[in-house]
Amino acid sequence: MSSNLHILSWSLVTLIGSILVIVKTANGDNLIESSNKTNTYSEVNTVPQWELTIPDQAVGILVQEEREVTILAQQTDPIADGDQSSLQLRVSFLPDALGVIDDLPPKNVTTFGKSSFSFRVRGVRPGVVTVVVNTTCIHPGKAQLHIPHGMLFVRITVSRSSGLHVLSAIFGWIYVVAWNISFYPQVLNNFSRKR
Repeated sequence: MSSNLHILSWSLVTLIGSILVIVKTANGDNLIESSNKTNTYSEVNTVPQWELTIPDQAVGILVQEEREVTILAQQTDPIADGDQSSLQLRVSFLPDALGVIDDLPPKNVTTFGKSSFSFRVRGVRPGVVTVVVNTTCIHPGKAQLHIPHGMLFVRITVSRSSGLHVLSAIFGWIYVVAWNISFYPQVLNNFSRKR
């Protein structure tokens, strides 16, 4: 009886979780949220601290379409009030699949205070690619980088048409809900037999 109750409760939790994900996705909420926490330092630090984030980590584009992906750079602890230093970076891109998007050449970036820089991606063929953005300071002694969650990445989905992308998402969620519901008949059957 307790194992049936355990399975029933686990299935219910899974179903509720799936429904919450569907609702969050339908509302346009980003499921991967970046942390806004900054490190606190107990000693006086003479090197400016910078935080890099990518606000939109899930990008959908069509084949032959271009889109800009923005990276935010923010100085988290100015050394003196109003003091904003510059950050010079060497940015390179490491895709996990080749041929889905055009090659992204490395670039040098200089930014001040709170600003952003971007790179353009263009879809070549349908598929999904995760691009890890590798950043290194050109002058490492002049700035220290903080990247929430340890890495900067963006997941790019390239589709032939927007209709196919929506249809694929709908069938995917129908499959998840049907898979969750498929566990209930056995649990209910076992529960009724125990009575």
